[in-house]
Amino acid sequence: MTSGEDIRLPFAQRLRQALSDANLDASGELMDDHVTWGDVNDPRGCRNRRDVLATFARRRDQGVSGAVTEFITGPQGILAVLSVRWPAAHSRAAKQTAYQVYVVRNELIVEVRGFDDRESALSALSMIS
Repeated sequence: MTSGEDIRLPFAQRLRQALSDANLDASGELMDDHVTWGDVNDPRGCRNRRDVLATFARRRDQGVSGAVTEFITGPQGILAVLSVRWPAAHSRAAKQTAYQVYVVRNELIVEVRGFDDRESALSALSMIS
């Protein structure tokens, strides 16, 4: 893990542990009430902590699991690379890599951004201001 100048190591460690454990309560404690994820104009977009946690819970209940394979901190955010396993009945590939950038302000996640590849995610992480 690379430590950024503004992201404190204890916060980053708590996020990594919450993701690794799929602990919704611990994840929720790290999120701002108004955290967003995805296109908030889309009915599937998450507009607040409740929406994000409900999406995580729904996926878990569908049998989706994941593991943190890489974790990089930046000045204002964190990139988590996840190996995601989807159940056989799901339309997605059984295993895929997810790249999520967590934008952090005042030691709370205010936005989750998903990316299709590592390079795009790293670029976004470096440009968060």
